[in-house]
Amino acid sequence: MRTGGCQLGAPAPGANDAGLAAAALLGDNNNFELKLGSPQRVGDIVLKLVTTDPKRNKYTVEVSADNTMTEKKNKNINEPVQFYTSKAKQPYELVVNQVRRYMIAGYLTTPKKPKVNSNDGLTYVWIPPGTFTMGCPTRDKECEFDYGNKAHLVTVSRGFWLGQTEVTQEAYQRVMGKNQSRFKGEKLPVEEISWEDARSYCQAVGMRLPSEPEQRKRDARGRGEAAKHMGII
Repeated sequence: MRTGGCQLGAPAPGANDAGLAAAALLGDNNNFELKLGSPQRVGDIVLKLVTTDPKRNKYTVEVSADNTMTEKKNKNINEPVQFYTSKAKQPYELVVNQVRRYMIAGYLTTPKKPKVNSNDGLTYVWIPPGTFTMGCPTRDKECEFDYGNKAHLVTVSRGFWLGQTEVTQEAYQRVMGKNQSRFKGEKLPVEEISWEDARSYCQAVGMRLPSEPEQRKRDARGRGEAAKHMGII
């Protein structure tokens, strides 16, 4: 087994000093409750409500940033809507959970810069909360007979920090004092470890292993970087 990374969201039950220190280092999330009727500026963007359809729970907004306007048309309730600016490598994310005639309500997650955790020396990226589709796509022939894994909506209600890369041998050696990997290299992923080893590593740095929905939430945001990352507090 290879270990992908640990997650930092809320301190795990019985979090040790390392866990509380990591939480303090990486900080709280940047989630803001939003009620949009008239245009609003948040950070580097301006949001403007264009139309609403309360019966169908749909809406359209304009996003202005970097002297450019983009229209997000016919978006659904609980659908994550992402947009980038030139000043942020990570996206803003808007999730609307209420659509009225002249107003929408929900929350907006603003970008957080990747941060290095001093406990293991690895970089962590912010994964905002949101709703996404998990399971086999309707036309995926590779899993068309996997009836227990049909596509369904899943909501991750709290944002979290997740390891940007798989746990390196250098980090594992630093924390656990050993490295049983077959293919040696400080920057290579640690391997030949059990699930218990992975859990122990995360606990040692005050974190926990991510749940499957939390891993898949990351996949939904970055399709090319599969769930090979472990790590949550």
